[in-house]
Amino acid sequence: MNLKSNHIECFCHKLTLILDAGLKAINVGTEGLTKDKPKLALIAEEPNGKESLKTAASVHNIASDEEDGELPDHSSDESTAKSVVNKDPPPALEPDVWSCSTISKVLKKVDWVIQQITSSAAKRSEFGVWSKKLDYNSPSLIAGHGICWNIKWQSRDRAYWGQSIINKLLDNEKDRHDHNGGKKFFKDVEISQRQWEIVNKLNEITSVSF
Repeated sequence: MNLKSNHIECFCHKLTLILDAGLKAINVGTEGLTKDKPKLALIAEEPNGKESLKTAASVHNIASDEEDGELPDHSSDESTAKSVVNKDPPPALEPDVWSCSTISKVLKKVDWVIQQITSSAAKRSEFGVWSKKLDYNSPSLIAGHGICWNIKWQSRDRAYWGQSIINKLLDNEKDRHDHNGGKKFFKDVEISQRQWEIVNKLNEITSVSF
């Protein structure tokens, strides 16, 4: 991704490309992001006489400066995106939790739990029952599996605000299994408060694209 050679002048477009690189680094789907498309270069009106010579000399100097300097490449943009993701983590979180592998594991676990709840009529009903008991009035969960990254954002955002209900469902299953045995629908998955904060921090960072 070369922002100069591709003639990308729009700041929002540049920001989207940087965000794209960061999401790829932590295994988040990027479907729906703006594609990097070739564009026609601007054609300036050709000046006459001495002005033409001055313009040619100026263009030559600019080209020489760019050849001598280092142009940004894809790897540098990925590095920028990672630095955005890692910037200003909450004080309660240790630095190691902001590694790409840790974030990826947390997001996969949260996405899986959301998918388990939304794909089961019984679990959706249980979620609704406990939402009323715990006075949860925010929107219900939506699955973000295999679709656009902005829907994934909404899915995780709703999960974060409904974490008390999700944690209750996970605890209820453990209690039922301890007393009655049977199949483990959530496979003993746990989502700690620290992991929920990772989800929230990433959502806050990616929300700048909306």
